[in-house]
Amino acid sequence: MSDLTLTLASDDAQRLAELAAREGVTPEQLAEQAVRARLDEDAAWRAEVEAGLAELDAGKSMSFEDFEREMDTFMTELRAKSA
Repeated sequence: MSDLTLTLASDDAQRLAELAAREGVTPEQLAEQAVRARLDEDAAWRAEVEAGLAELDAGKSMSFEDFEREMDTFMTELRAKSA
C-alpha cells in the first residue's frame, strides 16, 4: 500500500468530513473509496473503447442510419420504463 497526501480547500475538507461522518467512515476511507471508484470507472471506460476499436479493426461497424434506428428504439424503451 502507498500513502498519498491530499490538500483540499477548507470548505471541501469540511464537506468531506461531514459526508464521512454520515456514512460512518473516516474522511480518509471515503477519499480512498472515491479514488478507487474513479479508477474503476476509468478502467471500464478504457475497456469499452478498446473493445470498440477491436470491432472496427475486425470490420464490424454500423451505418449512421442503423445507429439512429437503434438509438431511437433504445430511447423509446427508456422513456417507457421511466413513465
